[in-house]
Amino acid sequence: MALVLLVAGRGADATEREEGAREPDDWVTLSSPLSAEETVRRLRRAAERRGLAVVAEVKPAATDTKAAVLVLGTEDGHTPMLQEVQAPLPELPLQLVVEAAEDGSSRVSYRRSRAWLRNEGLPEEWRARLARLPQVVATLRSRQSGVNGLS
Repeated sequence: MALVLLVAGRGADATEREEGAREPDDWVTLSSPLSAEETVRRLRRAAERRGLAVVAEVKPAATDTKAAVLVLGTEDGHTPMLQEVQAPLPELPLQLVVEAAEDGSSRVSYRRSRAWLRNEGLPEEWRARLARLPQVVATLRSRQSGVNGLS
């Protein structure tokens, strides 16, 4: 769990184009008119409805912005970690980065699934969970409480 927290603690910095990123368009970032706190609450509920437990919620201290990283996985606390040979740290395919914007809205970022799904070492059970990640974020697009979640 310590390594998961270390990697997740990179938080918003993890979404920047870093050397060794799998593809230039590796990250998907969507805007939400909702506050970061409300976005995190809705993502938690959406993940749980799709069989993904929140293994950790990390609020990185190193960022000036209000941010949170949700690490998803199984009910018993497991989440996959993948590492490229040249990468300094492993990556968490089932993480969602939520950042607050200055206007009170927020942004949600996650790695595109297709990059992870090409990894031949990823077990089928994790492939199925990983395929649910875009569905979790997409639930914020539906109208809930009269507010359109993501744009």
